[in-house]
Amino acid sequence: MSEPASGRGLRVAEIAQLLEVDFRGDGDCLIESLASLSGAGPRSICFVSDAKYLVDLPACRAGAVLMRAADAVDCERTVILVDNPYLAYAKVSQWLHGAAPSQAGIHPTAVVMDGAEVCATAEIGPHVVIEAGASIGAEAVIGAGCYIGAGAKIGAGTRLAPRVTVLHGCEIGQHCRVLSASVIGADGFGFAPERGKGWQRIEQVGAVRIGDRVEIGACTTVDRGALDDTVIEDGVIIDNHVQIAHNVHIGKYTAIAGCVGIAGSTRIGQNCQLGGGSSVVGHLQLDDGVVVFANTFVTSSLKAGVYASATAAQPVADWRRNQPNLRQFHQLAKRMRQVFVKVCSDQNTTANSSE
Repeated sequence: MSEPASGRGLRVAEIAQLLEVDFRGDGDCLIESLASLSGAGPRSICFVSDAKYLVDLPACRAGAVLMRAADAVDCERTVILVDNPYLAYAKVSQWLHGAAPSQAGIHPTAVVMDGAEVCATAEIGPHVVIEAGASIGAEAVIGAGCYIGAGAKIGAGTRLAPRVTVLHGCEIGQHCRVLSASVIGADGFGFAPERGKGWQRIEQVGAVRIGDRVEIGACTTVDRGALDDTVIEDGVIIDNHVQIAHNVHIGKYTAIAGCVGIAGSTRIGQNCQLGGGSSVVGHLQLDDGVVVFANTFVTSSLKAGVYASATAAQPVADWRRNQPNLRQFHQLAKRMRQVFVKVCSDQNTTANSSE
C-alpha cells in the first residue's frame, strides 16, 4: 500500500483504497480534515469505535465516517467500513495532517563542520550545528536550533523538532521522530563516593543506539551508556518528560507514558507498557508483555502480566485514619508468620512422636 503525500485532501474512494477496505455512499466526497462527531463538516471525516456513540450520528454532518460494518447497518451517511476504526483514524490522520515533505537544503545560518556528511535531500534548519564526523540521512529533517554531536548518525526520513540535542557518537535510525528539548546521549548519572571528599565522576564512554520508527516526546532524556550502549529498539514510543538512564535496554514496540523514570541497567522486553509516572529501579528485568499501571513503583523483576501499586487519592481524614493501620500491618504480618512457623513445627513434632 502506497501512502499519499500529506497536506492534501483525499476522496472517500481514495481513503478506502489506501485502507484496503470497502465504502458505501459518495466515493467522490473530498475529505480535507479530521473532526469529532459533533464538530464535523461536509469535508471532514470522523470515526465511531464504540456503539454507544451511534446515537450522535443522525446529527453528524461529516462527509464520511469510519465505522465497523455491524455498526453501519442503519447509517445513511457515507461510511468507510473498517475492522478497527481507531486504527484507521490514526492512518488517515497522518495522510491528511502529517508533516510536509522535507525541503532539501541547508539554511544559511546552519553550521556544518568539515567532515560531516549531509545527504543532498536532507533539510537542515536555521542555527543547526552539525559536528565533524556526523551523518544526516536522506530526507531527514533537522529542526531549528538542533545540535548534532561529533560522529552522531541520523537515519533517513528521521525528523528532529527544533532544539533537539543528539550528542557525540549516538545513533538514531530511520523514520524516527524526536520532539523539542529532548536530549539523546547526555552523561549517565555515574559517580563513585570518596570518603570525606564527596564524589568522583565516572566518565560515560558508551553511546545511545535508537532503532527505526521510534517516537520520542518533548523534554525526554536518554542517557548514554557507562561502558556499553543504551539501546532503544524499533517501534518504541516514548512520551514527554521521560528519564531513561544509562545502559537501559528497551525492546521493540514498548510504550512508555509521560514522567516515567527508568534507572540504570534495567532491561525492558518487547510489547511492554509503562503507565505515566511509574518508576523502575535499576538492574531489573521486565519480560515481554509486562503492563505497569500509572504511578506504580517497580522494585523487582517482573514476569509477563499486569501490575499496579499506586494508592488512589482519598479524603485526608480517611488517609490519616488508615496510615496507622498500614504501619502496623508489617508487624501483624511478622507475627502471623511466626505463628505459622510455630504451628508447622508443633505439627511436625507431634507427627514424629506418633511414629
